[in-house]
Amino acid sequence: MDRRLVPGESAESVLAGIQAVVEPLGATERISIQPMPTHTGLRLDGPSFCPGWLLPESGPLLATGKATGATLFGEEPGVGVWRFSTDGTIEARKYCDIAGQPGGDHLFLVDQRSVQRIDCGDVALTYGRQLTEDIRNRTETAMTHAHCFLVSELALAAEANATRLGNLR
Repeated sequence: MDRRLVPGESAESVLAGIQAVVEPLGATERISIQPMPTHTGLRLDGPSFCPGWLLPESGPLLATGKATGATLFGEEPGVGVWRFSTDGTIEARKYCDIAGQPGGDHLFLVDQRSVQRIDCGDVALTYGRQLTEDIRNRTETAMTHAHCFLVSELALAAEANATRLGNLR
């Protein structure tokens, strides 16, 4: 089960609410341990939950995000609280159907009223082919040149301004 936390909730409070529902049915619920090997071999295994968090309005991460939005879209984006997955989710599954139906290439739309499964097995995956053709033919089908150059510029600027931490060499 994937249940994200919102600010003010704790893993324990959410787990207690789930346990109150499933224990009368003879089931149990726990927070699993997520294996997390790093590229250096260091293991960072730990509880698999996503705590809710808020960024300070004056913090550098939010300031960078707003500046990036202003550069990309010509105006600074609004800032608010995103209550992740409280009203619905969209999830693509290549090899696994969470409801146990056979096959792959599933798309699930979930809201407070229903779960819809859409079989995408016959949907053509065009992006990779279009990107290859764009490179070969110098066209702009998959993305514009301006978009590609801006993303590259932002990635190089981020790398140049990054502070190296820990095990990275």
